[in-house]
Amino acid sequence: MKIRLRLALWYSGVTSLILLLFLLGTYLGMRHLLFAALDKELDFVIESIEQSYDPETGVFVGLKHNPVNLSQHLKKFYLVVRDTSETPVFYSLLAQQIALDIPLARNGERVSSFVHLAPEKIPSLRLNGKLKHKAYVSFRSVSRQLYYREKRVGWATIALPVADVEDSLEHLFLLLAVGGLIVAALIGVGSFFLTRQALSPVRNIIRKARQVSHSHLDERIEIQNPADELGQLTMVLNDLFERLQKAFETQKQFLADAAHELKTPLSILRSHWESEIDNPAVPHALKEKIVQDIENITRLSRLINSLLFLSQTEQINSNFEFEILELGGLIQEVAADIRMLTEAKSQQLQVVELVPATIRGDRSRL
Repeated sequence: MKIRLRLALWYSGVTSLILLLFLLGTYLGMRHLLFAALDKELDFVIESIEQSYDPETGVFVGLKHNPVNLSQHLKKFYLVVRDTSETPVFYSLLAQQIALDIPLARNGERVSSFVHLAPEKIPSLRLNGKLKHKAYVSFRSVSRQLYYREKRVGWATIALPVADVEDSLEHLFLLLAVGGLIVAALIGVGSFFLTRQALSPVRNIIRKARQVSHSHLDERIEIQNPADELGQLTMVLNDLFERLQKAFETQKQFLADAAHELKTPLSILRSHWESEIDNPAVPHALKEKIVQDIENITRLSRLINSLLFLSQTEQINSNFEFEILELGGLIQEVAADIRMLTEAKSQQLQVVELVPATIRGDRSRL
């Protein structure tokens, strides 16, 4: 698997996970807010009943005043109010039709919970089309004791169907799920193109590195940004190419120098042995060995000529060690090297006296 694909998968995977956590947090946060608002509405009704308590008559005046309007106001609530003996003193219209198993609060605590009931057991909701597909109807319930000046005066149990809240949460979940899938798909596509764009300098480095060969060792990779990691990698590669170029040029120069230095001695040695073959004083057995040596020298000469040709076909840009040289002394050294060749050919080599002159050059190369 290519690095680009791995990076794209990692980027899209991590980003999608963050997106999932964000959407989940959004859903849970909205759910908490909706049910918190529902609890606040239930607590408001209980507090209104608690504040309507009349200590002289021992009844909750708010439940006795205008019962018709009260029934309409509390129509959507399941409400049961009990006195200190836990005897019910008020039932809302919904509480008269159904019975919910809501535990009474004890020791001054407030108990909130969810209560579930089958839709067919709720006559007033039986014809509601929204509830036909539901296996049960959920109620949010609150139960707590009622107090008047820190004296317990009764209990209130209230509940409210949460079908509308559940429908809103279902729509929210569907919206978040569809939106999350679309955003995740966009993240996947975007991560692929982003990683492609981010790794484009790497492709340039690869393309330029492939252009570097033994005949193009002077090629270098362009450094776009020396401060980032890719720029530092490019500088390291350029340094490597620089060292390779110097090593390759040194090797080629060594081949040229070795071939040049060995060519003349081998030629002299061969000429010397060839002259010994014609010498009648040399025994026949020794002449056979001389012939074998000449053959070996011939093979070495061909090898040296090949090395010399190879070094001459390559472009060498080595560092020369220039110095001031006496031209006469240099010519005397060359004449001494080839004097044996001239003697083997019965030729004479004469070096005339030269006018003193100096040149600037590399002695070993000359």
